[in-house]
Parts: sequence; C-alpha cells; structure tokens
Amino acid sequence: MLNSIEMKTILEECVAARNGHPFLTAFAPAATPLELLCAYTMFCRGKESAAFLAMKHLGLDKQVLLDISSLHLTLRQLYFWGDRRFQSNDYDENAIVPALIPARGNSKGIPKKNLAKLNGTSLLKHAVTKLQKSRYITRIIVDTDCEEIMQAAHEAGAETLYTRPPQLAGDFSDLSDVRLLATSWLELMEGYWFDYLAIITPPHPLWPVTELDKAYEQFVASDYTSLVSVTPTEMNWDAFYRLNKGNANRVAKRKAGQLYARSGAFSIFSRKPNGHYISTTYRKAYPVEFKTMLYPLNKKHAYDINTPHELSLCRKIHQNKVDTVVTIERCEAHLAQRNLCLPSCENGPVILLHYPDNKDEFAINNVPVFTNLLKTLADNDIAGRYIVCGTSLIAGLVANSFGLPQIERKTILKRNGALTRHAMQDIKDNVSNPTGIVYLNGYGGCLKPESITRIMEAIDKDTKAFCTTLRKADHPPQWILEMNGEDVFGIMDNYQGFRQKIEDTYVESQLLAGFGTQADEGAHFTTHIQIDAHEATPLTSIVNIIEAYSATKTADF
Repeated sequence: MLNSIEMKTILEECVAARNGHPFLTAFAPAATPLELLCAYTMFCRGKESAAFLAMKHLGLDKQVLLDISSLHLTLRQLYFWGDRRFQSNDYDENAIVPALIPARGNSKGIPKKNLAKLNGTSLLKHAVTKLQKSRYITRIIVDTDCEEIMQAAHEAGAETLYTRPPQLAGDFSDLSDVRLLATSWLELMEGYWFDYLAIITPPHPLWPVTELDKAYEQFVASDYTSLVSVTPTEMNWDAFYRLNKGNANRVAKRKAGQLYARSGAFSIFSRKPNGHYISTTYRKAYPVEFKTMLYPLNKKHAYDINTPHELSLCRKIHQNKVDTVVTIERCEAHLAQRNLCLPSCENGPVILLHYPDNKDEFAINNVPVFTNLLKTLADNDIAGRYIVCGTSLIAGLVANSFGLPQIERKTILKRNGALTRHAMQDIKDNVSNPTGIVYLNGYGGCLKPESITRIMEAIDKDTKAFCTTLRKADHPPQWILEMNGEDVFGIMDNYQGFRQKIEDTYVESQLLAGFGTQADEGAHFTTHIQIDAHEATPLTSIVNIIEAYSATKTADF
C-alpha cells in the first residue's frame, strides 16, 4: 500500500495531469488498472460485496475504491467547472461524443452473434459503418471479451480499450456495467473527458444513422439527462397476464398514457455539469433531477436479433420484398378478380369486420394482405351476419364489394376490450335480435379458422361470456414504459433487463373477441383462448407481415 506522502504526491500529479493514470498504475504488479476499474465498476453499481472481494483477492484494501471514487469526482469537477466551463451554446456545437458498441463474444442464441452476417456484412461492421456516417460521433469504441471480435472491430475502423473482464461479461451483466467501465477508463486512464456518450448495439441493424443524429439533436436541446430508443406497442393499452391453471391473472395496471417497449437499439447519456454521473457520491452532493427522454423508432428500425430465425427474418426485412404501398384502386381490382363470397346466416352471430385506420396497404406476391382474413372466412364457411366497421378506405371498399352495412366509427372497443355503448347501439340499428357478436380486426390475416369458431362456440354456449384471445407478449411488462405528458414511468415496480429471469406473460391480442347476448360491457373478460404469437400478428407493417408469412407460408418471397 502507498504511504500518505506517496499518496499525496500521486494525487497532486493526477490533478495536474487531469487524469487518474498515475494513481491507477501505482499498485502494479499487485493490480492492473483494468482490475481496479473492474472492482470500481462493481462498487459504483452497488455490488459492494463483489467489489470488496475482488480487492481482497488483489491484496488491496477496500479504501482504494473510495480513493478512486473521490479522485474521479474531483477530476470531473475540475474539468467541467474549470477547464471546460459551460458558458455558451458553443458547448453543444463542439461537443465530444464517443460511441460505445458492446459486443460480448459468449452470446447464447447465436454464437458470436455480433459477427453474424447480414447480407454479407457482419452486424458489428454494420454498426461501425453507421457511426462513421454520423455528423456528431467523434470516436468509435468496441467493448468486447473476444479476441476475434476485437480484430473485427479494428478491421472495421473502430478501436478497443481493453478486453472486458469476465466478471462483467456474464449472462447477467448489463449495459450499465459496460458503460461505467468504459467511462471510468476513458476519464481516469486517458483523461478523455466527453460531453455525451452514445451506446449502440449491433443486434439492431436496421435503424438508419439519421435516427441517431435526430435523437441527439433533440436530446442536447432538452434538459433530459439520458435518452433511450423505444418502439410503440401494437396496442397502447395492453394489459399483461400470467396464466395459472387456465386462469388469467393480471400482473400490471392499465395505464392512460402511450406505452412503449425498450428497443435497445441506441441510448445517449449526458456528462455535462449537473448531468448524468456514475457515482452515488455525486447524487448526494448535487440535488440533480435525472430524467429520461424516450425516442420512438418504428418496428422495422427497432428490430432485435436474438435467434437464427430472427436473423433470417432480418435479412428478408433488409431486402424488403414486400410492396410497401398498394393503392385502393389496386385493392378494388384484386377483390373483383377473386370473387370471394362471405357466407351469411340469418340466425348466426353478428361478425364485425373492423378496419380502424387508413394505414398503408401492403402486398406480397401482388396479393394485398387485407384479403387474407376475407379468404379465411370464405374458404372455411364461417357464416354470420357481417357488418363492416371503421372509417378507412379499406372499410368502405369491403362494405361496397360485399354489399354489407358499414358502421363508420374508428373506435368500437373500450379500454377493457368490450364493445362501446355506441357500437352496441349501431349494431342493434343494423341487426335485429343479435345472437352474439364476434369482433374481428380486419388486419388479422393470420387468424386460424379454428380460433374464430372456438370464440363462436364460447359465446353460443354462454350468453354472458366475454371471450378474448391471449398471446405471448412481444415484450415483457418489465420492459414497458409509459409516456404521460413529459413524465416516464415503468408499468411495473421493478425493471428486469434479463430475459432469462422473466416469466412468460400474455396480452390480449385485440384481433379477435366474442360477446354473448348478455355480456356486461363494463366487465373484464370471463374466458379466453390462447393463440400463437404469429397468429395474433396484425398485418400492418413490413416487419409484421414478413414475420407472419415466414411462420405460416412455405413459399419464399
């Protein structure tokens, strides 16, 4: 250990040099700077027992960690409040913005996933190339525990600082560990003080660099301390359930605001004065409000690769073999050529075909996807008294083509999934003595006929039944954030970042439901059926369509 005179001399040298390199190298050969910063990372993350144990193995006193923390805080304040004092808007215009790419080698779903090829180029190189085109990124750093990935990073034009220690490279190490270790190394070992740090993950290859630049511009113009990319949920008021012996138990409260899922594509953190800081010491010393900005990405740009199947789907999405826009005239011509017939039954249930929005219409192999559900109903002789709902152009087209009544309402379901009072009245105005109601979202093109008939049997058997469909959640509730005004909340009390620790949860698919003649419009559903995730996919985006077709069709497209 250093004596007090040696410690004073080294600390004075650190202050003069504006970095902690002299202090971190003073404990050799007992400990390397990387070993010290690894223990410091665990210490700052609240993993004190692991940090103190690591120091014990190095033969050093835990007081060294407190010394590093104090030194870090002192140097940071000297830099931001002295050398680079905030005075004008030039601070942001000339900001130093490194980007960090975490690329662990021991991935489970796809071995060395970060080196997997997407149309001939590795996911890692896709990420590096993208950052090289950014207008704001000043340095590109890859954090990895794998020599092969390290070499690939250098070949792509990025740099590496160290080999990530095994203590921070396990299945339950998260991005906060990576960010903290890299930040500590840059600031303490190099004296490299930056203003913002962007974190980019290679398994999200489809977002364009313009999204990162746009997010950065919005972020620096705000008073937020961090930014995370998210993607809107398909239904922004989904409720989450766990299934127990056939019963569905709600695990999260319904929220009023827009719900988003964490995408993990990129995030940005501020390091400027009174901004985000890694040490709990800083939080105690300065009453800073830490606020997170949500930056929404569409589902295509937020696509996440975790399995070989998802990598295959990503290749198809990247190649984009779906017609992105199909005109209403083309849809009309297609319906005229198909000569579909929806079977009617005077005593059957009311079947609502709902086309809620004027979304872009898509086609695969020149077949508009909205006709998939119509074909399922026609080919499987699913009979009833059909009514078209919605204000979209497709709703009007279907109503006119089949000579069906149309309820021109955009919204016909309540927050609890039941039919609205106005929709019920519109149905009674069009059909006398309805014997049950089946709700079908017109974009549910992958629904199986047996799922529809099971709903019909449930409401026929029990006139008080409100039967809905449950599917596995795309994102667990622990990853869902609510945006209400400028405030951001998690819909669960605890955030879990590890897939391995999260139980299966289910959500209402909102594509298919049934209501008995005496179903209480204010009640929660009384029964449910489970349907596959791809069956519950609304065909309203390129990603959803390719996912659904890949799961159900044998022909390549």
